[in-house]
Amino acid sequence: MYGWKSLLIKCSALLWEGDKNMPTIFKWEGKSSKGNIVKGELAAESREEVQSYLRKQRIVPKKIAEKSKPLFSSLSIGAGAIKDKEAVPIAKAFTREHPKIKATYIRQHGSQAMERFMREIQTNAVTADVAQIHADYYTALMKLDAFEKVNWKEFGVPPHHIHQNKLFVHAFDTPFVFVYNHNLVKPEEAPKTWEDFLDPKWKGKFTVDTRPSGYIRLTGAWGTEKVLDYLRKLAKNEPIYVRGFTKAATLMAAGDYMMSSLMYLQSCLFVKKKGGPLSYNVPDPVPTAWYFYGVPKGIKNPNAARVFLAWLGSKGFKLMEDLNWGQAAPFEGSRKAKFYKGKQRSYPPTDEQVPDRQKYNLEMIRAMGVKK
Repeated sequence: MYGWKSLLIKCSALLWEGDKNMPTIFKWEGKSSKGNIVKGELAAESREEVQSYLRKQRIVPKKIAEKSKPLFSSLSIGAGAIKDKEAVPIAKAFTREHPKIKATYIRQHGSQAMERFMREIQTNAVTADVAQIHADYYTALMKLDAFEKVNWKEFGVPPHHIHQNKLFVHAFDTPFVFVYNHNLVKPEEAPKTWEDFLDPKWKGKFTVDTRPSGYIRLTGAWGTEKVLDYLRKLAKNEPIYVRGFTKAATLMAAGDYMMSSLMYLQSCLFVKKKGGPLSYNVPDPVPTAWYFYGVPKGIKNPNAARVFLAWLGSKGFKLMEDLNWGQAAPFEGSRKAKFYKGKQRSYPPTDEQVPDRQKYNLEMIRAMGVKK
């Protein structure tokens, strides 16, 4: 069995020798079966392979152009997915340390990207060497048995950065907070506890995202019944239903909304950094989740993928502290560690707690009073 350092060198050499076999990223444009112009990116060996894939998706290709050769692609959904300005410096830092491995980040964002990733798994056509998994799709992906089992501890990844099922590496962290416009709500009056949002004086004055992303995380600490009961009470206070955390934060800064019952910390910080009059309070427990990454089965560069995740889970994750601390992982002396101090963290429930996550999501949406 190789130690972490010797295996790191071996993996680098293997990838260097096989560079000519690395897939190419192609940018494509075509017309869907409904006549709409659609665009995207796809990793493939040739333009012919891209054309074949698009036709299977009932897309008539119009333009196909070579972009680059990837190692690292993040398939993710939700406002919390890391953006180019955060991912590119991380990929470059990795390549500086491992010059024989070129790490390329490609952002494929939205639920359609995750669904496309699941189709790729089912057809043995995965295009990403490293994949980010969203918590809402975790159960479905586990049923597909889509990821390599890797002993991340032997690669030097500390235990708290290894997922409970041993398949994934934890890299970044996405807590939710109570956000308010401090020009419209006095700091001393702004809700600080979960119960504060049930106060009739806030009736119709706060937003709730139509996706129960924050509440699925709260379920880990509270359990399903307590969360559903809370959401039914919250619905009676007539929240304003919105879709998209950054969009809601932007409109809140403009004065359209007074406050939000739950919002990603990084969405608040993004708008606040641009001068928006936003402040936040940290709930207790704090709904949060890790961004976690794995090595899909059947990829072209598994050794390089393992090297990258070993680096990301053991040291690379710290770079996010200066790029966007709102989604950085907590470590000793970090802002995120201070943020969590004295608070209970609540993570998404286990499969034992919630065997059918999609069913539970629908139950939460109904309890929230969201109208279709």
